[in-house]
Amino acid sequence: MRGNQACDILLTMKETSWEVSANEYHQLVGREGSYYHQHVIFPRLLKVMALTRFSSVLELGCGQGVFSRVMPEGLTYFGLDASSSLIDYAKLLKPEGGSHYYKVQDVCQKFLLNKTNFTHGVILLALQNMASLEGVMINMAAHLKPGGQAFIVVNHPILRVPQYSSWHVEGPIQYRKLKAYMSRLKIPIDMAPGSPHKAQQTWSFHVPLSDYSRVFKQTGFYIEQIDEWISDKTSVGKNAARENTSRKEFPLFMAFTLKKV
Repeated sequence: MRGNQACDILLTMKETSWEVSANEYHQLVGREGSYYHQHVIFPRLLKVMALTRFSSVLELGCGQGVFSRVMPEGLTYFGLDASSSLIDYAKLLKPEGGSHYYKVQDVCQKFLLNKTNFTHGVILLALQNMASLEGVMINMAAHLKPGGQAFIVVNHPILRVPQYSSWHVEGPIQYRKLKAYMSRLKIPIDMAPGSPHKAQQTWSFHVPLSDYSRVFKQTGFYIEQIDEWISDKTSVGKNAARENTSRKEFPLFMAFTLKKV
């Protein structure tokens, strides 16, 4: 196994869930989602998913269920997450009248869910926080119908590697600097930097693009499309030109559209 891949399976559900920072995450995301949820991710994701009231959606790593609250009404939705507090928030904010269900579950491990013919699966900005890419994708494949689609949005795996990529400026040019890419990396993330309270640590798992492609194929998916989504923000002031240029050139997110073979 390359990089830290062999170590990843040693992390427990408790260590990799966002239970330690559930309250802070909920305050950040809220009922309607963060800025990038609302302005970049949701509009593009809903367009490519083309959901109808006849669709059924399985979301792995659903957090406090923010995506379930922007989907069309009437469809069936199951959201699974390792954090019991985030699932409690999801249930509290559950849309009225919908067939929405939420469950505490480590989605890296095999789980029992009677429904195995979902039309759509989604993992929204959560796959990079899960210890076993292989385990997650095996579970996704096990619960989608043949020909079903999976939609996965991650922080850009080339340009946004926590602690290994950063912005740099040389005169009028702003660019990304990358210290590592091909190795799988297990990166500790302090969710409350500078806080006098006990550190709230979660984990980010960097996976190179070729590994994503290989695992998708091995677990029964082929890639229909890859999209790269840039920020829609605009800078003002003396550095606006270089910031706006780099913002257009270096996307924040990568979105995979997969189909189950």
